[in-house]
Amino acid sequence: MDVIDRLIGEATSRIADSPFHLRLREFERLLKPSIRLKSEKIAQGKQAVGSSQLGGLPDLPDEWQWPRWDGYDHPNQYLKNVPTPLSFICQLNLTQIPWRPVGIPETGNHWSATCRAISLRITTI
Repeated sequence: MDVIDRLIGEATSRIADSPFHLRLREFERLLKPSIRLKSEKIAQGKQAVGSSQLGGLPDLPDEWQWPRWDGYDHPNQYLKNVPTPLSFICQLNLTQIPWRPVGIPETGNHWSATCRAISLRITTI
């Protein structure tokens, strides 16, 4: 039995033994593998370029431009067509993740960004 099967079995068992047992099948459909990120504060400038991080500024390859959105749904009519950078959420160096669900590459970088209208995930290998 792999780690995912063991974790799903444990979650199912706990739900079956709880007041929510009548809705066990509904909960089982919602169980998905995930990675939980824990952060720690690091002094500015002390983090190696390309390391995993939450917030701040992304470490992008020189040839990349950070994605923008055109502001089409902005409530301010003057900003409706002004290209605006997406908000940076996180950067993950996949070699720094000790365990990953099936389908997540072992190397490369992943960047996440968002704005009011869209969410974007970019992964390179």
